[in-house]
Amino acid sequence: MLKSGLPTTVLLAGAVFVLSACSTFEVERFSCSSKITAVEIGSRVELISVDTAQPVEARLNGVSAECYHDDAETVFEVSVGLKVTRDLGDSFEPTLVQVPFLVAVVDAEENIIAHQSFGYKMALSKGKDSLYPVVDFEVDAPKGGRLVLSMTTESIELK
Repeated sequence: MLKSGLPTTVLLAGAVFVLSACSTFEVERFSCSSKITAVEIGSRVELISVDTAQPVEARLNGVSAECYHDDAETVFEVSVGLKVTRDLGDSFEPTLVQVPFLVAVVDAEENIIAHQSFGYKMALSKGKDSLYPVVDFEVDAPKGGRLVLSMTTESIELK
């Protein structure tokens, strides 16, 4: 056990310094939802489920983002809410569906400088007609840039 006095005070002060130093390494995030545009025609898509070939509709149900600066770039941490529905009259069996996304990175001069394509897989369980998943992803853009988001009806491989 430590005796009270200078050594305890020094250890306590050192611990407080170390703990406060850790918090200074956290990046400063800010809301940047206004820097994301969802293409109207791509905000709702009709898909076919992977295993049962059942029609499934997916639509955007909200988009939000937080950003932080990293050197000359802005890192977008994006959350996309979806509403995925199907008609149980077609089938009530479990089914798999993949929602393909396309993200364009636009610089401050409104030039498209990069694209990303990815899919989000999910399953509708037996007797379930809707899901409300949230898709989280990260995209780097130049400072002053923005993102354009769209869903597509099928996966696109970009080069």
